[in-house]
Amino acid sequence: MKQISLLLATLALLLGAGCKSNIANLREHINPTYHDVIVETDEDTAFAAARTALVQMGYKITSSGVAQKKIEAISAISSGDMGRAARQVSASVRFGVGPDNTTAIQILFTEILEDSGRNRDGMATKQPLRESGLYGVFEKYVNEALTAKK
Repeated sequence: MKQISLLLATLALLLGAGCKSNIANLREHINPTYHDVIVETDEDTAFAAARTALVQMGYKITSSGVAQKKIEAISAISSGDMGRAARQVSASVRFGVGPDNTTAIQILFTEILEDSGRNRDGMATKQPLRESGLYGVFEKYVNEALTAKK
């Protein structure tokens, strides 16, 4: 009986340890964290710069509107090799007022994977990218677009 209790306690501990990361992943999936790029310009100019940056990064604009203050874009599909997933990245951009009369460009990249190795063709998973070099590249291209406008 003691062995069963010990086994159950160990199992509960292991499950509890894994839950912390699962809860963080679930929270990020439900309410993802957008990355801010603060620029010293008006929203219309920031919108044009963000759109230009996404196009330079190879994204196709799927939806955009200055009045809606948002841009949606998607990358090309990188096909997976044998046993590897096909990958695509979407970008969601929104705009707001930043500190000291600046514009806040908020961007979120989301990875879309289709795993062909498990007989689940057509099924994909989406995961917001919390840390990615894409955010730095986007900011660089936004700043270049703004410098070119001056």
